[in-house]
Amino acid sequence: MAIVALVVASLALVLSLAARHYVRLATSRYQQATRIYHQVSAAQRARRR
Repeated sequence: MAIVALVVASLALVLSLAARHYVRLATSRYQQATRIYHQVSAAQRARRR
């Protein structure tokens, strides 16, 4: 029974680490996309004038 608890605990640790990694990856991608979008919209506004 202790072995099962150990395996479950290690799985939870690995999953939490992977989730944190993916969240960081997704947020950096999102920030990159928003920055590009703002640059493009600013360029379009400048061109429209």
